[in-house]
Amino acid sequence: MPNVRLLVLFGYVIAAFFLQRHMIYHPPEPSKIFVKYLARCVRIVLALGIPLISPLIAYLWVDFSPLPLVIVVLLATVLPLGLLYVPWLWRMQVPKPLLFTVIVAIIVFLVLLGIFVWVYGSNDGRGITWALLPMLYFILIPPAFMLMFLYIWAPTILPLSPEEQRGSHLQATRLITGFLSTFPRPVIVVEHGELETRIAGNPFVGTGPGLLVTEPHNAVVRYRGTVADCVIGPGVFFTERGHNFPAVIDLQGQFRVTSGVEAQTRDNINVRVPCSSIFRIQGSKEPSAPGRPWEYNPEAALRAYLATEVNPARQPSKLEAHRTLNWADMPLHEAGYIIQHVLKRHTLDQLYAIKEPQPEELPRLAIAKEVREHVITQMAAIGIQVTAGGVGNRIVPTDPAIVKQRLESWKAQKMQIIELDRGKAKAKEIEEQGRVRSEALVELTKNLQKEIEVLQGIESEEAKKLITLLLLQTLDEIAQQPEIKAQLPATTTETLAALQHRASQS
Repeated sequence: MPNVRLLVLFGYVIAAFFLQRHMIYHPPEPSKIFVKYLARCVRIVLALGIPLISPLIAYLWVDFSPLPLVIVVLLATVLPLGLLYVPWLWRMQVPKPLLFTVIVAIIVFLVLLGIFVWVYGSNDGRGITWALLPMLYFILIPPAFMLMFLYIWAPTILPLSPEEQRGSHLQATRLITGFLSTFPRPVIVVEHGELETRIAGNPFVGTGPGLLVTEPHNAVVRYRGTVADCVIGPGVFFTERGHNFPAVIDLQGQFRVTSGVEAQTRDNINVRVPCSSIFRIQGSKEPSAPGRPWEYNPEAALRAYLATEVNPARQPSKLEAHRTLNWADMPLHEAGYIIQHVLKRHTLDQLYAIKEPQPEELPRLAIAKEVREHVITQMAAIGIQVTAGGVGNRIVPTDPAIVKQRLESWKAQKMQIIELDRGKAKAKEIEEQGRVRSEALVELTKNLQKEIEVLQGIESEEAKKLITLLLLQTLDEIAQQPEIKAQLPATTTETLAALQHRASQS
């Protein structure tokens, strides 16, 4: 008999060793298909109970117990199941544990009833003694200690602050128990602004709470079923039934720019307008100290998210009538909408301010101011604070042929102005030449009159020669005047000098 017991003990130790190694290298994994509620309870009990060696401890009491080996093994199996694991399932709020409890209660009742029948029917009442208490102690203490240790240790494996760990023992233990059921609620982490599911699960029929972990500058929109409930974060949160998280809201300052807002001017020319916007969620503030989360207005963040389904009338086509936008794209979308309306009031020439009379303020600056004020007002109503932004200076027609055509048109206008100015200058030059000639003739006439009066006593032939010589000298003096010399050909002076030399010789 001792050899048989030793063989059984040896077989049990080997089985326990390989079973525990299997549990270490093959931990519970979330199932991709629905796991029935009864199966979840069984998997939780197996995951908690199999790694223990309480049956071995009970086995060591066989020789010291007044009960047979079979009864000791049955007690080591059903007592922890009925007194510890079933209450644990109810405390951990495992869904629908009633059927499992009824089955366990029936098994425990039948086992205890069978033991009492054997003790009082076949063993004449022998076996129920005080010697059973140490054995029962070592049967119940190992699983009880393990469950207590799990309850105390559970918050330390989660990314919780020391203050949060002190109040999260029950929720953290429920989270781990749900994972052991192989059909938990999901564990979701926000990393680099994106939602990542670390542990797959079902938010509606999964076991235990789920978990949400965000970055310090991110908040998450929480849905309860199909209704947007609130915006939570940053931080670590336990999630309940029906919670799901479709979107992340970045609390940092946002900058968006585009060069592709297409609009039409009043003269029906399609242009491309650059636009930019700097904004953030209302109330968003940087943390006052390192390691602390960002502050913000959760109601404003929820309004910004709920406004993502834009007005169908503002969409370019019916196919995009109910297209939803990310909240961070809405300031530029609103700016593009108002740009299309504002530019329709101006022609292309007015946008470039190339026609008279010149406005006091450039049209592009006025358009940028109007767009900015409109966007600030509209975004403030949905929880977005716009701090800067506007319309760029480079407004360009989308068709290159139009650009070329407008350049030729502007060139023709400028050439017309140049030709008009040139004609006016030429007319003024001719007018000035006529005035100078008239003054020269008047002066010449006066000088000739004076000389004729002086030569009245000389013979007529000599007088004519002198008059001719004086006339040439007078013309040469007039030609030497700067304002007249500039208007005469270069050979005029030489011609007059030659004529005077010939007249002097004669």
